Amino acid sequence: MKYALIQDHQEKFSIMMMCRVLQVSRAGFYRWKQRPPCARQTRRETMKEQVADSWSNTYIWIEKQWMYLATVMDLYSRAIVGWALDSQMTDQLVISAVKMAFDRRGCHPGLIIHTDRGVQYRSQKYIDFICRHGAKPSMSRKGNCWDNAPMESSFSRLKVELIYAEKFETVGQMKSAVFEYIEVFYNRLRRHSALGYQSPAEYEKNAAKAA
Repeated sequence: MKYALIQDHQEKFSIMMMCRVLQVSRAGFYRWKQRPPCARQTRRETMKEQVADSWSNTYIWIEKQWMYLATVMDLYSRAIVGWALDSQMTDQLVISAVKMAFDRRGCHPGLIIHTDRGVQYRSQKYIDFICRHGAKPSMSRKGNCWDNAPMESSFSRLKVELIYAEKFETVGQMKSAVFEYIEVFYNRLRRHSALGYQSPAEYEKNAAKAA
């Protein structure tokens, strides 16, 4: 549809020029933009959101099934302080990851837990769990991956350094590899440019000495 084409390219070309080239009126385009989304458009937006969600949560294929990894990062040191792995991506999976983080770091009033817009993070069960512990849920703006850039970067590195580099034959083997990657390599050894090329553990140790 011509109006949809104009909308998709309005950041690159002027609306006036595109309307002239496509022989449609600007008034008609603006009326089209203001109408409520149709069922087809709503389904398309939902699908786009689910695709983005599946990338950010680094689904792992093993033994003819998907495994799902949810992680919690301490933004201060980039350490992964909570994580959970299961054969289903549910609100309970992300709750388990957050629970591990609370058990390790505690939860002080006003703590902000930022996530993407995955359906698991919008569930009432997850939100109630966060609020019950005195934390505040926060979500990325729709379609803006930069709002969750540190976690996106972490998942990207995990895929390159572990998932794509290994061929797992069993679920148990994959779980052991994820544990070793997060708890041994990523948190204790892997250097981050954002931390002055220190590992999360090293950064926290040096910060504690300076305090």
